[in-house]
This record gives sequence, structure tokens and C-alpha cells, in this order.
Amino acid sequence: MIRHLLVLTGLACATPALANAPERTNLRYDEDWSLQPAGLKNLPLDEGGAVRLTLGLEMRARQESYANSLWGDAPDDGYLWLRMMPLADLHAGPVRAFVQPIVGFARGVKGGNGPADETGVDLLQGFADLNLPLGEDSRLTLRGGRELVALGSERLVGTRYGPNIPQPFDGVRATANLGRLRLDLMNLRAVQIGPGDFDDHASDRRRLRAVYATLSASPDLAFDLYWIGYRNQTARFGAVTGEERRDTFGLRLFGHHLLGPYVRLAWNWETMIQRGAFAGQRIRAWSQATETAISFPDVTLQPRLRLRANYASGDKSPDDRVLGTFNALFPKGRYFGELTPIGPRNIFNVNPGIDIHAGGGFTVEVSAASFWRASLRDGIYDVPGSEIRPAGTSSARHIGNQIGWAWNGMRATSCRCPAPSQCSQPVRTFAKPVLQRRSTWQGSKPATNSSGQAAGMHWTTCSITPPRKDTAMFASGTSRKRKTLPSRRKRGSHFQQVLSDQNAAVSETTTVDPAIEPVPSWPREKLGWR
Repeated sequence: MIRHLLVLTGLACATPALANAPERTNLRYDEDWSLQPAGLKNLPLDEGGAVRLTLGLEMRARQESYANSLWGDAPDDGYLWLRMMPLADLHAGPVRAFVQPIVGFARGVKGGNGPADETGVDLLQGFADLNLPLGEDSRLTLRGGRELVALGSERLVGTRYGPNIPQPFDGVRATANLGRLRLDLMNLRAVQIGPGDFDDHASDRRRLRAVYATLSASPDLAFDLYWIGYRNQTARFGAVTGEERRDTFGLRLFGHHLLGPYVRLAWNWETMIQRGAFAGQRIRAWSQATETAISFPDVTLQPRLRLRANYASGDKSPDDRVLGTFNALFPKGRYFGELTPIGPRNIFNVNPGIDIHAGGGFTVEVSAASFWRASLRDGIYDVPGSEIRPAGTSSARHIGNQIGWAWNGMRATSCRCPAPSQCSQPVRTFAKPVLQRRSTWQGSKPATNSSGQAAGMHWTTCSITPPRKDTAMFASGTSRKRKTLPSRRKRGSHFQQVLSDQNAAVSETTTVDPAIEPVPSWPREKLGWR
């Protein structure tokens, strides 16, 4: 099976994008191909066209290598991720059925494969919809089954698309699109990923209930208002294990505004407050996440300046019977970058950056970031929420710094359509990536680790996903520890190949920034930006 996946990934060929094709998303079920010519993306099954089928396939091979992982507390690691995700989307009037299996394997993971590494052959998504019209511009969708869920910027509920195995949910969901307002009600159970074939199943251990409203107040301003109820029967914070019941109340504002003929201001700000109980303790936590950008789209090089700042509270004292550690629930798998292990708990982060269009389809981006602990009485956490450095091992607040640079290349390629039914014109031009690269340098303050040794510094090079209108991406990189801590140098690499039907889906770490794209028309089919 592994050999077959490698052969399919290497031999898959990208086809030209169809005219007026829908925007590709990681969810895939939001894509509407009904306006496309007859073909695999819009296959009519009856004479009247009331019954149609959409077929698709996405494959990915990704290799990662780490040196000096977790400040030297973990051994060097290198592994290969392989996954294939075909899909079938059947529409029959108001009824719809969506099925997406997954074939996911991992090789070389030290310590054994985890739920984000391997699942064998299993069902990633499988649900049925009933669409009911409520008026001229309103409709109600009732859904039951298994699906990937992405709410807003995926700071609390995301697809976990970056790692090998995404995070699905089983349950029911009702979505009402009422003109400018979209309202989602859901009752879900997280699916536990098993290592064998067809052994992924939902349990009552982790449950999620939510009421999520998105309102477009104007063409350039929208906001989300939501409540998310979370329960974990086997939660762990520090040395304490018990049942966690947590309510998150959130408000997110996003949009853009023209400050003049050449200047655009964009923002994506979110406030989250958490209340609840854990093992007899009260929960009092909160988080603030912001992204603000100023762009000059009509100026030479089209520069864009942006600033991201994030704060997630930490626990102030283990003895006050109050848990102050913020819980990001089910966030996207690559929260602060491709290879950064730090997650959004007990953290304060500042990340300025600038990108420019150098001409000829090339874009260059430079960014810097610094990380601090929000509370010295709490530890450092990874993205899933496990403690990677417990409290009490260091008095340092500063965790580390990161400097990154990225450059993307595009070129125009002319091709002839294999069949007239697959293109609106016999010959058309489409964009194809020629090269992409992202580099990151990370340095940490010389605080001591659990073994008493100095924490190391290193710089990392990793890949990013192609723009949404591309068909494939090839990227590679290296990582090296700084020579002084310690003197021995280690190298690693990161390589990823993405091949999808027609276009590559948007990666979890790809930024769709409001400084580039305006607030979309409603009803919205894709929520939010990073």
C-alpha cells in the first residue's frame, strides 16, 4: 500500500483549472461545481440534471526531520507521511450525500505512530444533508454524520489539516443562511483515530456543542459571535487528572477599510473568555488574538505590513483552586508555523512581517516573532495541549525568537484542453508554481531544561502551501542548531508534495488575509481567515 501511494503521488498529473471554478477549501464539501461543464467535477446522472455527482482526489507526501527537538529533551526524529483522500459528492434535489475516505500511513516515527500520523484505511467524512428553502435568499441545511469542522479562524475548532490525519467529528449540525447572517448549531463528538483499518470511532470522552453566528454588517465589516461548550472526561493539567467542562464565549471582528486611494487597512481580531470547572477547580481563562495589516495594492511592489499579536492565559498558582490555563480545544495543527512546537496556552506572541510582489509572479515575505510565557507559574505547551516543559524548571519568561523569510514563484503556462467539455475555451493560460520556500530561524533564551543543560538555538527551513489556484507544490528545507549550543551541528529536512484534482487545497498554515481579499458576499461558504 505504501509503495502504491508513492507511485500514485509521483505520477499524478495536474490539469488546467476550469473557468469560473469554485474556490478550493480544505473542507471540500463547500465547493459548488454545479455551474461547470459536464465532466468528472459535474457528472449528470439523469436527463434533467437534478441528480449530479462530483468526484475528486487529493494526495500528499510529506517528509519531516527534526534536530534538537524540544530543546534537546527529545531525540532527533525523521519520518514520512503519506495520505490519499478521494471524494464523491452526490446531489439529488434537496438531498445530498458526501463521502470522503482516507488512506493514511506513516513510516519512521520514533516512539510509534500517533493519531495524527496514521489511520490506515478509514472514513474521514461521510454525511447526508437536507436543504430546505426558507425564502428568496435564505435556506436551512440539516446534516448528520461525520465531517471536518472549521469555525472562524480555526483558533478553537479546526480541521488539523497540516498533520497527516485530520480531526473529524461525528454528530448533527443545523446551518441557517439568512441573508447576511449565518447561524450554526452543532452537537458533536470527536473521533478517536485508531492505527488499524476502519477502527476510527467517536466516543463520549470529548464532546463539543456550539452556537456560532457570523454576520456581515457591511461589505467591508463582519463579525462572529459564538458559544462553544466542551467536555473532556479525562483531561490533564499538570499532575491533576479529571473531568473538564469548559464554556468559551467569543467575539471576532474582521474586515477591511480603504484609508485613501492607495492604502487599505485590514483586521482580524478575536476575544475568547472561558469559564467552567476541572477536577473541583474553577476555570478562569481568556485569550486575545489579533492580526492587523496595511497594504498598498496600487504602489510599486505592492507592499503589505502586518502585525500579529496573541495572548493566551496561564495558571497563576497550583494552590488557589482556580485553573487559569487557556484551552484551545481543537485548533489547527500548525498554529504558529510549520515546525514550531509551541501551542496557544500560557503564551504571549508578537509577530510583525512584510511581504512584497517582486514582479514576474514572485512574492517575498519576511517576518519575525517572539514568544513569552504569560505566567511563570505555568509551563510550555504543544499544539495538542500536552506540557513540553513543566512549570518550575525555569524562571525565564522569554521562550524564544523566530525570524522567517519566504519566497514564492509563479509562471504562466499555456496548455490545450484534453476535451472541449473540460474547458470553456480550446486554449487557456493558467498559473503554475515554479518554486516556493520558507525559512525560519528560531532562538531561545538560555534557560535550563529539565536535564539542567542550556536550551539550544537553531534556524529552520520549511515549506508552505501553494496559492489556491495552483496544482502542485514541491518544497524542501533544512534545519541546523546554532554552533555554540552545543558545538555539534545537526541537520534535518522538510519536504512536501501536494497533488490534488485540478487545484491543490488550501493548507492549514496558508494565510488568506483580509488585506488581500475583501469580505466575501453572503451567504458565506468559507468562514474566516487565519
